[in-house]
Amino acid sequence: MAESGRKREVTLTEYDVAGYEFLMTGTDALMRATDPVYRRIRRVPLDDVSSVSVDVGEGRTVRAEPIDASSWISFDVREAIAGERQLLLSEMAFLAQRQLATIMSAFYSHVNEVAEAVGNTVSGPMSWDLIIDALERVDRVFGDDGEHGGMIVMNPETYARLVQQGPPTAAQEARLDDILRRKREEFDARRRHRSVPRDGH
Repeated sequence: MAESGRKREVTLTEYDVAGYEFLMTGTDALMRATDPVYRRIRRVPLDDVSSVSVDVGEGRTVRAEPIDASSWISFDVREAIAGERQLLLSEMAFLAQRQLATIMSAFYSHVNEVAEAVGNTVSGPMSWDLIIDALERVDRVFGDDGEHGGMIVMNPETYARLVQQGPPTAAQEARLDDILRRKREEFDARRRHRSVPRDGH
């Protein structure tokens, strides 16, 4: 996600610059507070944003282009001068929603494209078994505390269907624990065998 340091195509006055930064910083803060996945996306200067290619193995790559997200906002300048903020804050909230819809839709589309390319996809009605099947297909990275810090993302309708099924059964929890134990052992084994370059070699 590109952040401040972005180039402006028009010359702004000192007050315009302050207003622009307030609008962009405030809207981004709303987006980060609203979406936990967006919150985790690393920020980089705009000049560093470029197309990237993800290596999916066997000489194949999946290319991702920068996400072009633009929108508009309108508010009453006289109201703002008078110290009223309700309309401006309301417009910023709508702007955050529109930007999230554009950015996250493209983000999940790319994630899905990469997952399809490497075969890390499962299909079928949403259930705890389906989620566990998906987790079994994915390599995990664990911290020193043994936790993987992963998260599951789904839309509200899918989540509601999962909740209706109740919590996972004891057998499902046991299977999940076994998968995470094996994933942790595999991760630890990879880390032990990882070579560390010495003297620049």
